[in-house]
Amino acid sequence: IEPLRRNVQLASMMGQTGPFGLSVRLPTSTIIAGDQVASISSVLAASNEIDPDENWYRPDWAFDVQTIPTYSYIDVLHGNVDEQNFAGKNVVVSPTHLDPRDFHNLPLGGKIAGVYFHVLAAETLRQGLPIDLGWYPAIALAALLIAVQCKQTRASGSITAGVMVVLAGFPAILDSYAIEVDVLPAALSLAFAYFKLRRLEDRIYTRSTTLVIPNAVMQEMWNHEVDLYALRIDNLADVPEANDPTTLSNVLEKMAGIIRAISGPKAINGRIAFEKDTILWAAPKADMWEIEEHGLGLIALLTSSFVVAFPTTRMELAIGVDVNHKLEAADRMNNALQAAHLAARAGQKTRLANEEFVKEKARRLKLLSAIDRAMLTGTLEVWFQPKLTLSNHEVIGAEALLRWGNEEAIDATTSEIITLAEEHGRIDELTIYVLNLAMEQIMRALAQSQKFKLAVNISAHTLQSSTIVHHVDRLSARHGFPLERLILEVTETTPLADKLTLETIKELQRRGVSFSIDDFGTGRSSLDYLLRVPSEELKIDQTFIKAMMHADNMEAVVKATIEMSHAFGKAVVAEGVEDEVTAKRLTKMGCDLGQGFFFSPALPIEQLLRFMNVGRAAA
Repeated sequence: IEPLRRNVQLASMMGQTGPFGLSVRLPTSTIIAGDQVASISSVLAASNEIDPDENWYRPDWAFDVQTIPTYSYIDVLHGNVDEQNFAGKNVVVSPTHLDPRDFHNLPLGGKIAGVYFHVLAAETLRQGLPIDLGWYPAIALAALLIAVQCKQTRASGSITAGVMVVLAGFPAILDSYAIEVDVLPAALSLAFAYFKLRRLEDRIYTRSTTLVIPNAVMQEMWNHEVDLYALRIDNLADVPEANDPTTLSNVLEKMAGIIRAISGPKAINGRIAFEKDTILWAAPKADMWEIEEHGLGLIALLTSSFVVAFPTTRMELAIGVDVNHKLEAADRMNNALQAAHLAARAGQKTRLANEEFVKEKARRLKLLSAIDRAMLTGTLEVWFQPKLTLSNHEVIGAEALLRWGNEEAIDATTSEIITLAEEHGRIDELTIYVLNLAMEQIMRALAQSQKFKLAVNISAHTLQSSTIVHHVDRLSARHGFPLERLILEVTETTPLADKLTLETIKELQRRGVSFSIDDFGTGRSSLDYLLRVPSEELKIDQTFIKAMMHADNMEAVVKATIEMSHAFGKAVVAEGVEDEVTAKRLTKMGCDLGQGFFFSPALPIEQLLRFMNVGRAAA
């Protein structure tokens, strides 16, 4: 309005708010219609000299908005306000009601009318124009911390939080020196970087250690000039101290340190991987004898080094080494892992994954597919090897044994099939398959003899789940099979110490099922096994039966086993009886039952029924 412009001083109301309303910037002057116009804050601060350039600055939030005297315009007009309140003061007349067009957020909370920002800015200018450094110092500090965190194995939450506190107090400290900084971009960058680093760490490192996840460095671990090692802690789950994450992390870190010192891994830049119970690393290419010697020495050193860390349990370690330097990284890693696993199962310290190992692995995978196909098509057969009383050669039962059908001409032993099924999670399915087929076929034998009992091998892994009880009940009901005629044979080399396994055994026994300790004598603590596992029968392993014909001390062992078993109220079965002399000697020792080629090999059900009718002569 031209008349108004001729009689009043113009001032700029220009201002800017920062992101989220957390900051406000005001100019000392603004160019309007070609003229340099002072800002309201400059006018209020009595800064009559208009700066040749715009200087943006932020109000000093140390001033309390609530201390700015405010009066109602209506009260002033009506003389309800003492004029002395305005003496020597600059007065701003402005609407302060809730008008959303001119209400803005305070950085520390609350909303005020835009006029208050100009008043605060005027008070700020009276102290002198602040130096505005912008976001550069804070972002430089954040960038430095992010760079340091990127160099660390794990981003430190405590350091990040500490820098956040520094950033929060940074503006207040510098404000006392009339220096202004913007910390929000730095805080957001720091927070974003920290959470991104932690997510990246979770994809690279195992929890609480500097050991990496194998898949994260798979390509780095592959090198034609290195051998790939896998160290398996076979009994890690059974070590009580390993349940404490801190203890486990410390032990793994120390193991990695020993491995680095001895093996000098270079193919993965000194990084060592860990997954579940296996440590992986790469070491310079070596001869076969050097690899074995190195593996044995490393295991001996690690075992002796952690007696204090694991005082209740001795670590059972096995090493697999892949030397197939032309294979892809994923294949090499799988070979090393499997070699370590197989070494642990066989009680070996080291196993080499060489070209022959790869061929055998392919054969085993083919066999596994054949097992799946045979169970699906029903071509996996069950034959029965008779069990006879040694006193009168009466057939009182038979053990169900797997046999390939005509459609699967694959060279594999029954023990290999069982081992493969256990390693690849098929053992429960295979056990149920055998139980179903054996119960169905053996019902005809039960009809011929009131004493006849069916024996079926069962894995300790299957007994670890109570679902086997449900399947036994289901199959018994389907075939009308009396469970008091069923014997489940558990190999003595398999651990059965856990509470759930023993509960499953007792639950099956309550249904009338009997248990037999198979291959007795081949375990590491036979007497302890005999005392802990509830069973009605014990089977002496055939290696003892065959050896006793040539060694008097072995005959004494067999005789002592028979007497001990009888003392515990258990029937004794001798496996591997292959001649009449052996049968007579076992009879003289008081052995109850015999099983072996002297009586009969495993037979299909039709031949078993004929054998039961005509006796041994028909075999």
